[in-house]
Amino acid sequence: MNKIVEQFNINVESVYELANFDRVVLDFVINLVLSQKNVHGVNRLQINATENAAKALKNVRDHDSLRPKYQTVFNQCLVLLVSYFGLTINNLFNSYLTEFLKLGLIPPNCGKEEIKVSLTELETLNYDVLGNIGELVVSSKDISFQDMQSITRAFRDWLGYEPKQDRDVNNIIVGQACRHVIVHSGSVVNKRLLFQIRNATPRDLKLIFVENELLRFSPDEIEIVGKSMIQYVERLSSELRSRLPPASANSGSAATDESIF
Repeated sequence: MNKIVEQFNINVESVYELANFDRVVLDFVINLVLSQKNVHGVNRLQINATENAAKALKNVRDHDSLRPKYQTVFNQCLVLLVSYFGLTINNLFNSYLTEFLKLGLIPPNCGKEEIKVSLTELETLNYDVLGNIGELVVSSKDISFQDMQSITRAFRDWLGYEPKQDRDVNNIIVGQACRHVIVHSGSVVNKRLLFQIRNATPRDLKLIFVENELLRFSPDEIEIVGKSMIQYVERLSSELRSRLPPASANSGSAATDESIF
């Protein structure tokens, strides 16, 4: 589980880097231009030209003059963040559910749940039901990890933990709703988005939406969503880990008949 969280943090950092790609490129070019000053045989006229070019590039860098050209990239950074988040929550759910089942720690009401699986699916999973029980539950119960309500229900019903709706969750809700608009509605704010985020307060992300306007994310807003996602993932994993017996939390191999529910 720790590796899942660590990989998510790495993925979020990669999105931050993508959102600041223009600055990375400009910094590289500025340094390259300035390095020409030290080339042997360069005269004063060439040095002045080099310094003027570097100054012009620094002005572009300092004033983010190229940022409007990268608007599509910034919006796609949000899409990428939501995808990484959904995959990470999916992996955590699968891992913890498998571990909880091995230890007999699932809520009593889950014992009567029916899971339908085809022989083809079993063959694909090499007939390892317990090792893939989380994936089977997700598939059978049609759980979505790109929707916070569905995520909350999944962890509440199957793992006995209901994450609270706080500022971080509200930021993620807005991010998920905006992702849907970017992918399916050409980035145009619609009634569905306004309905989805109606209760997402308090929050730090996009406090005002106007129907029919274009969504335009900035690198700073990308960072707000990423930080909230990291907080949520780390808190979720930590809370579930605390519910495991000490030996299991450390090694993942111990067993117990005790129930925490």
